[in-house]
Amino acid sequence: MTTKQQLALLRQLCDAILDTVSECPDGAPAGPMYMAFAQAGMSLEMFEALLDALVTTGKLEKRGHVYHCPRNPDGSLKDLGYRVER
Repeated sequence: MTTKQQLALLRQLCDAILDTVSECPDGAPAGPMYMAFAQAGMSLEMFEALLDALVTTGKLEKRGHVYHCPRNPDGSLKDLGYRVER
């Protein structure tokens, strides 16, 4: 697999995570998300690194062990371009 193909898969994975978390008004617990990735062979370290990157870039917020998409005061999702820039 080429680097370009790997990056495309990583972008798709990030988009899927962001789409999933955005559909959870009360946030998405880390445990069930990790279990889904672990079944596909992802290590805990890889999962944490990926989600930490999404938090660091402002795409997600983490409160305890629950991930949230940033929201406006009225509860609507902030327009941060939930898709990962290409």
